[in-house]
Amino acid sequence: MKLLIIEDDINILSFLKRGFKMLPLKNGIEVLKSLRTKNILTPILMLTAKGEIKDKIQGLKGGCDDYLSKPFSFDELEAKIEALYRRSLFF
Repeated sequence: MKLLIIEDDINILSFLKRGFKMLPLKNGIEVLKSLRTKNILTPILMLTAKGEIKDKIQGLKGGCDDYLSKPFSFDELEAKIEALYRRSLFF
């Protein structure tokens, strides 16, 4: 899979690169726990093929701020990102 991320803040870009390098070695829940254990409070939207209620609960309890099952509509993804952004303004 290819993903283009446009980011001009070198600190954020570095964080993203480190985070994405973990993905092949860990599953999403393990990545969440690792980030939250390190007190990294970056908003996390989990995009996953696991769409059962138990999976969503595990993701949310594991530290993600929102959860979106595949397949999803771009409009829903955009709305969730906007909501995460609004919430982040208060922290």
